[in-house]
Amino acid sequence: MRSSCFSYLRLGCILTLTFISAMDGAEPDFIVATNGNDGWSGKAFKTPASKSDGPFATLQRARDAVRQLKAAEPGRKRPIVVQIHGGTYWLADTLVLEAADSGTDAAPIVYEGAPGEEVLLSGGTQIAGWREVSAGRWETQLPTVASGEWNFSQLYVNNQRRARPVVPRDGYFFVAAQVPPSTGQGHDRFRFHPGDLRADWHNLPDVEVTTFHLWTMDRLHIKTVDAEQNLVTFTGPTHSTEQGALKPSTWYRVENVKEALQPGEWYLDRKSGVLTLLARAGENVATAQVIAPRLPQVVRFQGSSQAPVSNITLRTLTLAHNAWNTPARGWGHPQADASIEAAITARFAQRCAIEQCVIRHTATYGVDWSDGCHQNRVEGCELYDLGAGGVKVGPSKLGWEPDTNKWSSTTIIRDNLIAHGGRIFPPAVGIWIGHAWSNDVSHNHVFDFYYSAVSVGWKWGPGFSPAHHNLIYNNHLHDIGQGVLSDMAGIYTLGESPGTRLQLNRIHDVSSVRYGGWGIYFDESSSNIVADCNLVYHTKDAGLHQHYGNNNTVTNNIFAFGTNGQIRLSNPAKSGPILIAGNIFYYNSSNLFELDRMHDRMEFRRNVYWREGGPVLFTNRTPIETWRLREPDALVADPGFKAPHAENFELATKSPAIKAGFQPFDISKAGRLTRHDRTASLPAVTRVFPPGPPEPPKPVNVTIRDDFEMYAPGQPIMLFTQEKNQGDILKVINTTAANGKQALQFTEGTGREPAWRPHIYTHANFANTRMRATLALRVEPGAQLNYEWRDWPNGGKYAPGPSLTVKADGTLTANGTKITQLPTGQWVKLNIECGIGDKATGTYQLQVTLPGQPPITKTDLHYQSAFKTITWVGICSFGEVGTTFYVDDFLLEAVK
Repeated sequence: MRSSCFSYLRLGCILTLTFISAMDGAEPDFIVATNGNDGWSGKAFKTPASKSDGPFATLQRARDAVRQLKAAEPGRKRPIVVQIHGGTYWLADTLVLEAADSGTDAAPIVYEGAPGEEVLLSGGTQIAGWREVSAGRWETQLPTVASGEWNFSQLYVNNQRRARPVVPRDGYFFVAAQVPPSTGQGHDRFRFHPGDLRADWHNLPDVEVTTFHLWTMDRLHIKTVDAEQNLVTFTGPTHSTEQGALKPSTWYRVENVKEALQPGEWYLDRKSGVLTLLARAGENVATAQVIAPRLPQVVRFQGSSQAPVSNITLRTLTLAHNAWNTPARGWGHPQADASIEAAITARFAQRCAIEQCVIRHTATYGVDWSDGCHQNRVEGCELYDLGAGGVKVGPSKLGWEPDTNKWSSTTIIRDNLIAHGGRIFPPAVGIWIGHAWSNDVSHNHVFDFYYSAVSVGWKWGPGFSPAHHNLIYNNHLHDIGQGVLSDMAGIYTLGESPGTRLQLNRIHDVSSVRYGGWGIYFDESSSNIVADCNLVYHTKDAGLHQHYGNNNTVTNNIFAFGTNGQIRLSNPAKSGPILIAGNIFYYNSSNLFELDRMHDRMEFRRNVYWREGGPVLFTNRTPIETWRLREPDALVADPGFKAPHAENFELATKSPAIKAGFQPFDISKAGRLTRHDRTASLPAVTRVFPPGPPEPPKPVNVTIRDDFEMYAPGQPIMLFTQEKNQGDILKVINTTAANGKQALQFTEGTGREPAWRPHIYTHANFANTRMRATLALRVEPGAQLNYEWRDWPNGGKYAPGPSLTVKADGTLTANGTKITQLPTGQWVKLNIECGIGDKATGTYQLQVTLPGQPPITKTDLHYQSAFKTITWVGICSFGEVGTTFYVDDFLLEAVK
């Protein structure tokens, strides 16, 4: 395609940086080599050899020598170069570069690999001492693990990440039921389906449960497993009481289960210090290179707001094997795992660069330019096999960072390969920009992530955000999501962002697990952003989604082959204007609009629409003639792509889209400018997380039981939705109970509408079975209530089944039939037996047990003939202000 868009991009001014590199052929100031000695001069060997001449052995010694040279040459006008010869450097400690290690604009500090030599800076340790205890089963003893000095959660064999054993092998479990959290905790336990978790697993506290919550994942250590109650409790809660709920729609799997060990996997017994590795077919562990990580960072730029570190370049190095272990109370984060640091982590760094480096086999992000980082670069690098994401810019404090000294800016992320991420943290992002402005993200190739490729902005809702004037252009972003998480995009934006532009990006193959596999996603309050000349295709959901925002412009893009839609405009009540003009929407599925929510401030002009094999229908399935009332110059025509199903979206010269004003653009330069392919020879990076499951079907005939003993007094109950009017009391109390120590209190407040509150209900799913229900009830004077089962189809009128009512004078009726008079201030027991569906007889039995009296049994109580299944069960209070009743020992179950 001819390019007419690139001239739109305002490159330059504050993003134009100058970096001085070592002069070709110049002798380095210091040399580091694997056969060096920190007692030598750091110079090349001389002939004849001098006792003092020769390279250093460590980078720390070279760093200290640079400090001395700076002091000796304060007016230096050329770079100080530390040249590192080939080989592996097993770092004893993180290389920390502080303000004292800074260069100047005239004399930057350069740490670079010797030309043509492969330099590996490893934060790990090579594991030896293997013995084959049985065929293919290898073990070695690690005393520092047994003593508690060392622990690791990643392992690499012959440059390939190996997994810990996991169950289930190829998929996920579902939470069986939500239960209240432990006292003082968030969501820290759930009921599991029988057999999914076991109390007898080896070293149970080292087993980790990874729970998935749409766009996030938590790592939780097991505290206890109660096999009788099918209840697992963790050492700490999930990351959020709202978004991190542990409920039946939550899917999870279990890592580090020794009993599930398979060939190619490993297990570290922290108590004994024994590391076990099961070899793959044909693999000899005794001769393999096995590396376990030890250092949390390989390199750390550590400045401060008063004394930043500056003018340091790392060039042509390989950095690998940093460590991360799940904390004792577990780990989770609300989005993008943005607070995770990196193999190269920087704080208050300026005019520093990572050039032509390989960053691989990480436990975390690759590079993190965080607090107070300005005018830095990551360029020409390959970030490969990443525990989290690729590059982060800016502080990650959720929503807002009040310390403006920590805001970051003017980072260049250009010409990088960023691939195979999220291997430990699937919510991580290829390139993430938080509270940072005027960054240049260009010509990167980002692929194979489980969440978004590029994320820009870190403020939810309206108001100023530091993330503005960010340029995202000429990137190739694909194979994103892969069905593992939801609510993602090739490019995701958040918050107000004037001056931000998304241009000439090629985005394709974005797939979510349940919803939200979008191409370009303007999320909450994304505003004043321009997206132009992008090619977006093969997305599960719409190529373009505006959640809510203001004054965004989407022009001259191609959106093609969105499976569930091409455009989504949601939450219009919060949205301001959006201009969608001069784009091509090309598809072969049924929907143009993924969601029919729109208002008059959403403006469409000159767009071209074409659907292969069918008519183009707009909002509410209306034809083009109706749509033209909104967009008079809309064109429905085949734009004439050369080979769209072969991913060739070049337009013929006589394309009707061009005649309508579409300006062709050249997308061939999206992606890397250069191809070093230093990682091409590495073994393939295997998938870690399989595609997640769809929303589970509502299980049939699952028992609903609650005795309210698991709650702390005042905690909200889990199995029921609760609704209250003003002043209503609906809470767990420990002052009375039918059995145990606690019950559920209902007290009428001053709010009177709707009349049935306070109220609890749950959506059940019982069919074709005999039912049994029990309920303990205590009424106080004047209390009025109703307990009812309903057959209530979605959107339909409900049919009541068994329905018990207590009147203000204590009269108990069952579907209008008087049963008995209930005493006040005493617990009574109600028992219902009833067939439903093909077990129905049209009647049910009620048994009422009053204190000190024989049971009262009624056997021919009738319900509505339309009642067939139980989809809803609830308890409503109808009393006057201040009237109270209590409920305990709730049970609804199918009888086998």
